[in-house]
Amino acid sequence: MKRITVMTILILVAVMGSSAVLAQDIHPRPVIAIHTVEDDATHEGVLSDYCWLTDANDHDCDALVDEPETTILVKNGDAVEIIIEGEASIPDTLLLEFIDDLDSNGDPITVTLTPDDPSVWTVDLAEGLHNVRVEAAYPFSEISYVAYLFTFEVAAPTPTPTATQAPTEAPTATATEAPPTEAPSPTPTEEITEEVTVEATAESTEAATEAVTETPTEEPSATPTATPTGVAMPLTPTPSGGPALTGVTLESGGKTFVALAVNFCRGDEGEAPTCFETAADAPSERLTVPPLGAFLVRIAEPAPAQVTLQFLTSDGQPLTTPGGAVLYRETRRGQPVLLYTPPIFDVGSYLFAVEVPGENATYYFQILISAEEIMPGPTATSEPVG
Repeated sequence: MKRITVMTILILVAVMGSSAVLAQDIHPRPVIAIHTVEDDATHEGVLSDYCWLTDANDHDCDALVDEPETTILVKNGDAVEIIIEGEASIPDTLLLEFIDDLDSNGDPITVTLTPDDPSVWTVDLAEGLHNVRVEAAYPFSEISYVAYLFTFEVAAPTPTPTATQAPTEAPTATATEAPPTEAPSPTPTEEITEEVTVEATAESTEAATEAVTETPTEEPSATPTATPTGVAMPLTPTPSGGPALTGVTLESGGKTFVALAVNFCRGDEGEAPTCFETAADAPSERLTVPPLGAFLVRIAEPAPAQVTLQFLTSDGQPLTTPGGAVLYRETRRGQPVLLYTPPIFDVGSYLFAVEVPGENATYYFQILISAEEIMPGPTATSEPVG
């Protein structure tokens, strides 16, 4: 009871003073839903990740890996309303992140909406499935936000009948008049029909056989020009200290994975910095995930303003398109816990880099994308970072 009294006094003092966090800023965490105007239906999403103010000095932060079990059927041009349910009212910013739709730099495409009650987005996507992360950020603190996942299925456009499809009688009349004969005897007609039928069947059978035989010989692939080789990235231990290897860790299946190495640069102002690479004495086993398998990225507090996540070949080279554009490099807002889904379908060994600008450091992890061994990803039971 004494402890409760002391905490109450501290909170009252903070409110009476100049603290930026006020009592009216403490709200239950809001829920995000989708309302499709076309069919007047409301759809629930899956909680993705959040950091939410619980009192004047604490946040509840976590990330989950559940995926939506249902899809929201839409077509291009449909109006979709973003519904924010709860006492927290209209957010400061509202962001749509299309996880599987990447831009020329390999980053997920994002759309910023004007916060409103409700905010409206008009569907403009390619046909098929699209996973969308909807994030609402609030001004209660620097990291007050909540994000939900939704899966949209964009229907194919309805084909419009053209004038060439309408007339069906003209070709029929032409076909019946085509074979002129001098003697309209039934016997020659049967012989001609029989010969044409057999000949066409033989030709079509031969063409089909050739098509089946030749098709598998070549498969177009959008695989990046840099291919994983399985060779570990060579790193030189630094002669002096640097950031702790545990400053950034990965988590999956209840296990914590420590960086293989960290690259950092130090130097006095006005001078060229000197860069070092520190290798772990006993690095943890490499993280194994299936294609599109998610894991958590945990960053020691205070979290930086932003971090950059990038997949590299196993020898440390960027993955690129045939035209040279860098793939799988994404900059995100810095948070204590990030949920990351590798946008890679090709199995193999990779390096995963986490750049922390505030430390001027990059952490490297070994990751194996495997279709054979599927490990469970992080779950909601992971300890939240406060």
